[in-house]
Amino acid sequence: MGARERSERLFLKIAVKHRALTEADARRCLERAVALRGRGRQILADAVALGTGLITEQQRSRILEGVRRRLARSMLKGVTPPRGKARPIIRRRTRPEQAVEPVPTPPDTPVTPVSTPAAPTSAHEDPSTHSGKTLGGYKLLERIGRGAMGVVYKARDPRLDRVVALKVLPADLKKDSRLVERFVREAKVVARLNHPNIVHGYDFGQDRGRYYFAMEYIEGSSLAESLRHVGRIDELEACKIALQVARALEYAAQHQVIHRDVKPANILFSTNREVKLSDLGLAKDLGSADMSLTQEGKGVGTPYYIAPEQALGEEVDGRADIYSLGASLYHMVTGRVPFEGSTPAVVMTRHVTQPLPPVREVNPQVSPHVARVIETMLAKRPDDRYRTAAELAQDLESVLRGQTPCIAAGRSVARARRGPSGEHPVVAPRANASAAATVSTAPAAPAAPAAR
Repeated sequence: MGARERSERLFLKIAVKHRALTEADARRCLERAVALRGRGRQILADAVALGTGLITEQQRSRILEGVRRRLARSMLKGVTPPRGKARPIIRRRTRPEQAVEPVPTPPDTPVTPVSTPAAPTSAHEDPSTHSGKTLGGYKLLERIGRGAMGVVYKARDPRLDRVVALKVLPADLKKDSRLVERFVREAKVVARLNHPNIVHGYDFGQDRGRYYFAMEYIEGSSLAESLRHVGRIDELEACKIALQVARALEYAAQHQVIHRDVKPANILFSTNREVKLSDLGLAKDLGSADMSLTQEGKGVGTPYYIAPEQALGEEVDGRADIYSLGASLYHMVTGRVPFEGSTPAVVMTRHVTQPLPPVREVNPQVSPHVARVIETMLAKRPDDRYRTAAELAQDLESVLRGQTPCIAAGRSVARARRGPSGEHPVVAPRANASAAATVSTAPAAPAAPAAR
């Protein structure tokens, strides 16, 4: 086994130990990396984990630092002191957790690192290591993930005898008043959106200095997990999924809420395959008097699915969500994201400047009607997209009935008449956008497996 492969396995070991990855995810990342290297691509498992959205760039950097420290310590053990007066090797004693200890992220950073923080000094400082304890009257059952603004637990509400998803603001973030305000805002947005295709909010509170809110628990998987397993999805099934998300976005827009982070990881499936849109940590409340947490000029979102105007840090409306849903639908039917790149800035620049790879060139099996809908959703200029999610839902319903998507057809004619001069201006995303965005910085998004 070479040095790179040893480092790769050490990376996965540390990631699992600190719960950034599950053992199953680590095994799949390793298998995928080995398969890609067999095809001549020099990719390690950390790049696969990053490219599939299992970890963030911050997590990757911190875990790699842990790998470097571990390797350095192992090499020091074999060093022979020089002749003469021996001087002891002095090492700073650190806890293993410090290798991936998270730091407070800027207010406009969409995803918080999921690394385990340093060991708490009391049983209630960090509930992540205390399954079976209670918080706000909820009994914690297990940690199930991390959202844009906190750790998420499966918990039981003994008062109503139901299982909930309990989102908790990490202890290291509660010191930042802006992050607390964003967490509270997310809870309020979720609580007022009552739609069958949006995760329901139940309760919000504070217990022993820890902010939390309880949401509907979805006993199922995410679209991102499905895509990792099957590669791509039948176009009619994909359109059914997109239709339910479009209805959720239509309802949110009616309540003056823009999601701003629509992506496969935030599209969940219940056990009866009902679609649920989750994670409103980046949602923009147009009805709020305080817009300081969603300032213009900050490119928030996930670059693989981000709208051009959002990448540029411009003001956005519901058409940015339509673009992101279009990028997700593109991924569903082709098995790949619309644009790839080595860094977030490269990916975002391609969303702004490069023409969309035609859907039917990537997957010729996609029907012209579905391709036209997707290409309308992914138009560079917001004015060339669907004006509302309701219009999109209308065209998706037409496609599912085997009819022509009339609205998309009209937009296509308008784009053809205007020509390329009407495209979005070619301006690279602002520098701070790459820092605010959350995406893989692997050489490229890992190629999806063939459809079953």
